[in-house]
Formats: sequence, structure tokens, C-alpha cells
Amino acid sequence: GARHIATALGSGKCLLRELWLYRNAIGDAGARYIATAIESGQSALTFLGLTDNLIGDDGAHHIATAIESGQCQLIRLWLFGNQIGDSGARHIVAAVESSRCELTDLDLGENEISDEGAAQIANIIESENRLLLALDIYSDSMSRILSDMISLPVKMRLPIRDEVYEHIMSDELAYADVAALILFSSRCRWSSAVQFLLEILIEDIFS
Repeated sequence: GARHIATALGSGKCLLRELWLYRNAIGDAGARYIATAIESGQSALTFLGLTDNLIGDDGAHHIATAIESGQCQLIRLWLFGNQIGDSGARHIVAAVESSRCELTDLDLGENEISDEGAAQIANIIESENRLLLALDIYSDSMSRILSDMISLPVKMRLPIRDEVYEHIMSDELAYADVAALILFSSRCRWSSAVQFLLEILIEDIFS
């Protein structure tokens, strides 16, 4: 199935701009076929949705190769609900950080990415090359506070105001609210905000 779709996409005759293959179990092999079509430079796709398709690290690697090839026109890529782990996440991060990547919307939610992989994904936000405006990596495999914070719209990444600290330490806010306050304030960098939130989480766990 995926192989035939990929053949059509790479034929140079297909004008399809959006492809949504929801729950088709195409796996790594299907992802490879589609990635090859995209990398060929003959695909007109700007949106690719591969939610719930049993795609793992190998498939993510092929997709990453395609999106940094310089031939890819994708601006939205949804890989929600697959089996991508930290290795696959690293490949995606490297691709998105490439100057040849045009993605503005990336969804990696509900995969098998741990805190280690999430930390790699966080680097995208600091990348000078990235064009991302929306990033979702929420997953049960990582700490809720980290996934919530990184998954907020990238354009909201702003420094923190000193007066926010009093509200944060009052224990009246949920972690997601804390993340939003930090991102909407004005003086520290994203990395400092992440460190501050992690310190709060660690203190909460061991107190």
C-alpha cells in the first residue's frame, strides 16, 4: 500500500499537497518508501500526517533524511502516536536544525521518547536555523513538566520576570501554568527556564 502511494508521490505527476495516513500500520518500511518519494524532489506534499502507524527509529531516520535533503517541501509533519524513541528523535532534531528544513509544525507526541530525547528536542528551540512555530512532544515516557513545557508554541519562548518567582513558589499553580508564566515573561533564556522548572520538580519530589 505505502509503496504504491510513494510511487505516485514521486512520479512528478502527482499534485497532492496533503497526505493523511491515519492508523494504516505502514511501519518503518512504509515510512521509508514515502521518505524516498519526498527526497526525490518530485513530491508536492506540504503536509504529511503519519499518526499511529507503528513507525520506529528506523522510519524516523528515513523521514529525517528526507526533510533535510533540500528536496522536501513539507512544512507540517505529524508523527503522533508511533514508536519513535530517543534515537529517532535525535535524527529528527538534526534534520530540523538543518538550514534545508522548512518545517514550521512538528508533532512527535505519544511516542517512546524519554527525558533524554526530550532534552535533545529542546535544542531545536535554540537553533538559529529552525523555522518551527509549533512543536508537540507530549508523552507518558517523559516527565510531564518537561513535555508540557517544550510542547508549548515555540513563539511563546520568552524570558522570566523576577516578580513571577513569588507566584511560582506559592504552590498555587500547576506545572503547566508555571511553564506558561516563565515563557510569557521577560529576562532569562529558555535554557534557564528549563533548569528552573526542573529544580522545582526535583525539590517537590524529594520534599
